Amino acid sequence: MQSPRDSWFAALPDCERARPAALVLRPSARCVLNHPSGRPWLLGSWSPQEILHARTRTAAVALLGFAGITGEELARKLARCGDPSAFDAVPGSFHLIAALDGRLRVRGTASGVRRVWHACVAGVTVAADRGEVLARAIGAGIDERVLAARLVAPALPHGLSDLSPWRGVHSVPADRYLLAERDGRGSTVRWWSAPDPVLPLGEGAREVRDALTAAVSVRTRPGGTVSADLSGGMDSTSLCAIAAHGAARVVSVVEEPRDPEHEDILWAARAARQVDTEHRVLAAGSRPMMFAGLAPGAGEWTDPELPFPWIRGRQKLAHLGEVVAGSGARVHLAGHGGDELFSLPVAHLHGLVGDRPLASLRRLRGYRAMGRWPLTSVLAGLRDRSTYRQSLRVGADLLGSPWPRGQRPDFGWSIEGRMPPWATRVAVQAARALYGEVAGEVEELAADRAQHRALHEARLASAAVRQADRLMRRHGVPLEVPLLDDSVVAAALAVRIEDRGAPHQFKPVLAEAMRGIVPGFILDRRSKGEFSAEVYAGFRAHRAGLAELFADSVLARRGLIDDRLVRELLVSVHHAPSSFIQLDPTLACESWLRTLEEP
Repeated sequence: MQSPRDSWFAALPDCERARPAALVLRPSARCVLNHPSGRPWLLGSWSPQEILHARTRTAAVALLGFAGITGEELARKLARCGDPSAFDAVPGSFHLIAALDGRLRVRGTASGVRRVWHACVAGVTVAADRGEVLARAIGAGIDERVLAARLVAPALPHGLSDLSPWRGVHSVPADRYLLAERDGRGSTVRWWSAPDPVLPLGEGAREVRDALTAAVSVRTRPGGTVSADLSGGMDSTSLCAIAAHGAARVVSVVEEPRDPEHEDILWAARAARQVDTEHRVLAAGSRPMMFAGLAPGAGEWTDPELPFPWIRGRQKLAHLGEVVAGSGARVHLAGHGGDELFSLPVAHLHGLVGDRPLASLRRLRGYRAMGRWPLTSVLAGLRDRSTYRQSLRVGADLLGSPWPRGQRPDFGWSIEGRMPPWATRVAVQAARALYGEVAGEVEELAADRAQHRALHEARLASAAVRQADRLMRRHGVPLEVPLLDDSVVAAALAVRIEDRGAPHQFKPVLAEAMRGIVPGFILDRRSKGEFSAEVYAGFRAHRAGLAELFADSVLARRGLIDDRLVRELLVSVHHAPSSFIQLDPTLACESWLRTLEEP
């Protein structure tokens, strides 16, 4: 049986002009499917368990990933209607590739867990799920502006975060699909929009429960063994509780913390007994630490598509893949996306105060007391009426400024980003230029800032998950995140914004959705694990290797950073948490560039 570690695909339009592109891609492909015309349609590598496909005389459709539909149901649906949009409501997480009357349609997921890239290969538009596949096909070089912008910490805003660092390779926005015509020309068409947040808590929670139950069931229905994170938090416990009622054997895993005061392991053990999973603890002394495997010559795999946002935990993910593969798991479930979808950003106050000023005053006072915000900062944030495009231009001006000091509310469209202090003037200028270019054409994801931020931050999580999945697949176990399935995202975003949280409330929508499924003591938990001890311990253990990484920096050779300043940070005595936030994107870019230079 073919391992899922090699999975990728490229899709070609149905025309004679596409044959040269097929010849370029064919040598690295293990699998080929043809259009109804007999011309190459899908090339790549995938296991039989990952794909469902059906065809008629004039149409063909393939679902690559985890889909809540059988092959027979797929064939009947295609024969009955022939419209690719009929498959948009199928639960799960998958790429949809459809050929109809000579036209090609390719989409990923609205959450961004499944992405689509496109490029002009041998004169025609080709779509793929991995950008580096297209980059190799066209011999693409690196776009220095995008690389410079990827040094921004903590993350890039919407419109910049999904740009490809490869020249000539373009991302298809998550809410759009790629349409390739018979002549090989391509365009993108919107297929998804964020829902209006209108459902009251009770109704919205029922929608979330139904969507999440279906999403988990898609992964457990085939049976066998499924592994899952179980930290004792609401997100992971929800997945385990639902999975435990399915057809699969469930093995839950938790990391033993290095901080003796850390409570997650106790909550996880209690939850495992209640939801009835086989529970395993990854001992602190037997697993890699943060920042492990980043020294030059360590030989650790790095995803060649993009710099990996979770770079400091790369070796920990690899170890997790080995452990769960040893348990016989065919897929691993994780709770990523729960914080982004079910924790309400304080930016919601900006819209709420504007719409219902009197009703929101008590809520505003509560958040202000918790955050210790100065009144002047609160008033300034609430008065701001900038559009999303205007906020990007302001953000560009601030890229080279120091991090703001003191407590203040974050009512903006995006988390404020900064270039690190070791970024060169050339890098800052390149990033600013790219911000300005994107600001001229980008549209916000939703009219409300909180809705916009929730969706964007879910897509940031999805981007990291997508690369973490590839890392774990190298050990034969795909990583799946049901909370980021489109149906769950849509259900979460449909709940009224004011019902999603309040001072001293923790994820009320998910808690209400899981009541009766997840143990009550988990739903009522108010503490949350904090992992700075893990970060500092890993940094101390691997400081020398990190300094070696920047002794001959590829980023420095490209004129984007002053590696001397990075080394000064690495050998200094005191490190504030913000230091690591600034360091992560630089580490990710440096590791990525070094991977590309390896023979």
